[in-house]
Amino acid sequence: MAEDENYESATSKAVKLTIKKADNTLKVSPSKKTVKQAKLTEAKSFTIKAKKAKGKVFYISPVAAQKAGISVSQSGKVVIPKKCKKGTYKIRVYAAGTTNYKAKNLYTVITVQ
Repeated sequence: MAEDENYESATSKAVKLTIKKADNTLKVSPSKKTVKQAKLTEAKSFTIKAKKAKGKVFYISPVAAQKAGISVSQSGKVVIPKKCKKGTYKIRVYAAGTTNYKAKNLYTVITVQ
């Protein structure tokens, strides 16, 4: 600081500031979906909605779901094939984050009974 009529001059050491990224506000709907195998006489579909995501959103179908024939598009449309094998499958919803927000993973759990 420069000296003026009220104060003398002052100096200080430089300080390194660290700014942490905020948590991503991603919300996924629905978080769970249950389908009866007996009612899968034809393929069923539904859409996963990602709300309040910070950064680009990706929908990822893990290997177990792919082996069962469950597919997911990049717009979030999930297709369960007819006579899908019984089990529990997860679809990963990933928000990449931004310069101010962290990346985040959430899952939609599909149960075929």
